[in-house]
Amino acid sequence: MSTRFPLALALPVLLFAEFLLCAVLSQPYELDAATLLYLALIYALFTTLLNGAARFAHRVARPLGALASVGLAFCVTAQLRLDAEVLTGTWGFVLATGAIAAVFGVLLWKSVTPAERPPPRRELALPYAALGLLVLAVWGGVELREGWHWQLLHHQRLLGHPLYYLRSPTIVGERDRLWNLRPRLSDPWEFADQVVRERPAPVADAPHVVFLLVDTLRADALAHYGGERDWMPVTNELAGRSFVFSNMRANASWTRASCASIFTGLLPEEHGAARFHERLSERWTTMPELMQGAGYQTAAFVTNWVQVGKSTGFSQGFDVFRELASAEEVIASGREEIRDQYARAGRLNDAVLQWLAGEERGLGAARGDPLFLYMHYLDPHAPYLAGAEEGHGDDPRERKRGLYRQELRYFDAELGKFLARLEELLPGPCAIVLTSDHGEEFWEHGEWGHGHSLYRELTWVPAFVHMTARAKGGASAAALESRDLFDLVAQLPRGAEFDPAVWAESRARSSRYASQYLDRVADVRPDKKWTGLRLYEENGRELIWSAYGPSLQLYDLEADPLEQSNRIDLDPQLRARLLLGLDRAVRFWSRSPRVERSSDDLEFLRQLGYAGGVDRP
Repeated sequence: MSTRFPLALALPVLLFAEFLLCAVLSQPYELDAATLLYLALIYALFTTLLNGAARFAHRVARPLGALASVGLAFCVTAQLRLDAEVLTGTWGFVLATGAIAAVFGVLLWKSVTPAERPPPRRELALPYAALGLLVLAVWGGVELREGWHWQLLHHQRLLGHPLYYLRSPTIVGERDRLWNLRPRLSDPWEFADQVVRERPAPVADAPHVVFLLVDTLRADALAHYGGERDWMPVTNELAGRSFVFSNMRANASWTRASCASIFTGLLPEEHGAARFHERLSERWTTMPELMQGAGYQTAAFVTNWVQVGKSTGFSQGFDVFRELASAEEVIASGREEIRDQYARAGRLNDAVLQWLAGEERGLGAARGDPLFLYMHYLDPHAPYLAGAEEGHGDDPRERKRGLYRQELRYFDAELGKFLARLEELLPGPCAIVLTSDHGEEFWEHGEWGHGHSLYRELTWVPAFVHMTARAKGGASAAALESRDLFDLVAQLPRGAEFDPAVWAESRARSSRYASQYLDRVADVRPDKKWTGLRLYEENGRELIWSAYGPSLQLYDLEADPLEQSNRIDLDPQLRARLLLGLDRAVRFWSRSPRVERSSDDLEFLRQLGYAGGVDRP
């Protein structure tokens, strides 16, 4: 009796400890005392349910008890896989489940005496009671506090996934409801003449404008934003001679929606290229069309043509539009692995330099036309091709960060080579704008990549303008959005008359907005298959709405710049005010044309992993 009693306690103690420790330690967020107590309660009830059911099964028959041990082990490894992002490989998951099941089986075998006849069902009273109380605690908790609702759905997925499928509308349905709620959707022609504040006029000796879009470049990759100087020395040196906008936020964390905002000055819901099947309408006046109207020759060289290409509506306004490493070119190469076949920075630069030295640009130069040149780099977007950084072989996360830093170094070196030739081939005054469409997360909030959230590591982007007419640099911390770059470029033809400091202060925003609607590849997690997110920031307070649940987050960016303490339940008046601001942030919701792609394009996209969003109407 004395031996069996502590063994009987060993299994529930181990289960409860694992559940609670994984729940707390697998997330980067701060948990208040009430949330910790709530998590302890629901996992104590869950443990009581599982342990009681397993002991009863073992009493009925040893083989049934063995199956119960596997069930217990599966709950443990499923939590580790869903919440801690470990055991993601099939064999690792199976082997870990088997090993844990063996341990649990021994504990049950040692602590439970099989019944000579079927045990009475009253022995199930405790697990039944635990089940009822668990359902009550989960349902009641999500009704009582929005923060607990968000916590269960996003970070306690072993319980949150059943909660989502039993209680919540689908993410896709809730996301599409945003459009269906509108009395009517606007056609782009209704607002096309109202979105351009001021068209640039032709100016004598207008500077060339070179717009460098570096896909997936985090702001803190640059020294001005907190990065190490040796990561990107050329870019840092250029930024030091430029006017830097240190507080710019992208309007989306995936390329097409973000770049469409840069090209039009509109929010994603307004320009309409917000979802994967949508393209940018020809009705909008785009950045290159503004520059054409100001007498510029316009040219674009694009590596991420999947998102910023002819088929998605971005070629409008360009006299020359070149897609490098197109689907037809890559598929015709016959290579089995195509993810690493994008045109890297060196190839993009060579194509541009060759064009600048060629006849097509020569004709524009002979006419005296200044040049608006858009260059879209895919480095440092994954897959990272620059090779591994030394010293991180045993830490997969640090190794991934090192691969990204190597991409930064590669791009930076190629940029240096390009700038050394640019002045020779493009003489005269010049304004160089460098920015990014979005950043890249490296587990600051438990994930890697982009397109899945709107936290600062994904929406805080670098931006600076280097003007040869203004040798002196400067900086502004004015709150700006990426869509403000549309107006910035429209002002650059003024040359030395344009003062970026005055412009930044005049554009400073008291509120900012971003959104995200994206279909991803198939995944066991619904919040990874689809995203529907909207962010509204006002005076340093940030509200994030998610279609998953739906659920809410609220952060005080001054006290919590890393967005790790969800304060959604602490200030109901602030929450209500930000929700009202979120609802009013978008002026109109547009009906957009659908992307039409060739069979080669579709095959290319499927191999890249975009199958979840290619064919959806």
